[in-house]
Amino acid sequence: MINKVYIILLILVFLSAKSGHYSTINFFLLWYIRLFKQYNLYPFIICNTIGTIATWYSAVLLDYTIPYRMMQKNNWSCGKFIMGDIMLHIVPLLQIGKMLYKFEYLHSHMNLNNSNKPYEIVKHCGFYSLFANMLWSLIYQRGFELNDRYVPLPTYKWNIVWGCNVISHLIPMIYMNSFTLFNSNPSSPPSSLIGSSTTNKF
Repeated sequence: MINKVYIILLILVFLSAKSGHYSTINFFLLWYIRLFKQYNLYPFIICNTIGTIATWYSAVLLDYTIPYRMMQKNNWSCGKFIMGDIMLHIVPLLQIGKMLYKFEYLHSHMNLNNSNKPYEIVKHCGFYSLFANMLWSLIYQRGFELNDRYVPLPTYKWNIVWGCNVISHLIPMIYMNSFTLFNSNPSSPPSSLIGSSTTNKF
């Protein structure tokens, strides 16, 4: 059964998408999940944040004129752009470090019957976050070349950026799966205990 909180978050993403870039949307989702301690959504937001940040910096590495052109397009000063970059990319990255530590702590120490344990969506969390990112692009850009929302790039560069996007969403999922109940480690708790809580299950 799909988690109601997850549905609410997706609705918020798409309602707010027209007025912001995906990094902005991710920023508010991240703080919502952190402040309200939605531990079951940690895997999703970890993948989403790492994917968003890696995609942005891969684009900048491909075309170093992107920051300058975005400042011109949006009439931003250099200081405003740098502050925005820190708030939307660097700060979330630091938060993700804390969340990964918390995730490992929950995996190692919390009671198996705790309904907030984030096991339920770990196995496919990278696919969920990637799907949200791609659906956002399809709905509001009607494609994967985000020339209007960001700045124009050649098609081959957009292909590389989206390739980086896919990889960066999936790598955190693989990492988290390496120490969750879904691996074959004999020290992991029995799989029969995973379903002991149904509150946050899908």
